[in-house]
Amino acid sequence: MIEELYTAYYEELRKYFVKQAYGYANAEDIVQETFVKAIEYEKTLGKLDDHKRRAWLYRTAKNLLIDRIRHKKREPEWEMKTDGEDMSSIEVDMMLGLLKDQDRSIFILRHYEGYRATEIADIFQMTPANVRTRLSLARKILKMELER
Repeated sequence: MIEELYTAYYEELRKYFVKQAYGYANAEDIVQETFVKAIEYEKTLGKLDDHKRRAWLYRTAKNLLIDRIRHKKREPEWEMKTDGEDMSSIEVDMMLGLLKDQDRSIFILRHYEGYRATEIADIFQMTPANVRTRLSLARKILKMELER
């Protein structure tokens, strides 16, 4: 049944969310997450008729988009700058060397590679909340070092 939903609605959802999600890549992510949720709720979706399934997909995608926007607002943007000047890659490497190996990897995945906390959590087999906590602590360590 999920395959049928995917075939019927994937392209429609993606096209709709390209504008809503500020770009193709974000729309792809949201629609893929929507279908992952659909797999989780396959039994429930199996009891619904086609128009209710379609509505469920759109509502789920919209909720995922809202969640993504909320999380982005809560997570501060990180910039490695001091006194208005960019740091050299050597200085950045030295700063990142202050972090534990796993925290450094998490920081790099989030701020340089663009991974989301949920994706990083899957990689390190931890909760997204734990990832966000570790990122926050890493930022504090780096900020304290920058202020010295």
